[in-house]
Amino acid sequence: MSPDSLSASPSAAARTPSDLKWLLNERAALEGQAQLASERQSTLERQVARLSLELQEASAELTLTLVAWTIEWLRFFELWLVDGEWRGGGRHPEPQASPPP
Repeated sequence: MSPDSLSASPSAAARTPSDLKWLLNERAALEGQAQLASERQSTLERQVARLSLELQEASAELTLTLVAWTIEWLRFFELWLVDGEWRGGGRHPEPQASPPP
């Protein structure tokens, strides 16, 4: 098969202006889809970055509140185990009198 026979294939020779118009429309559609995909990716990247910042802030807030409270509570608990006196404050139920035998 010679290179000349490839360029003169029937499909290439049989192309009409409507085929060219269709091809240009397809190309424009694909370019539009590529643009949309790029915009969606940019939006997604912004959302991921925002979520990452929010998670970092939430993590810092948890560290400052929940973890600190847990450490303090465990310290009071350990002291209570040693001497039986609760120093952590809060409300405690009053001991009930034991029923007579």
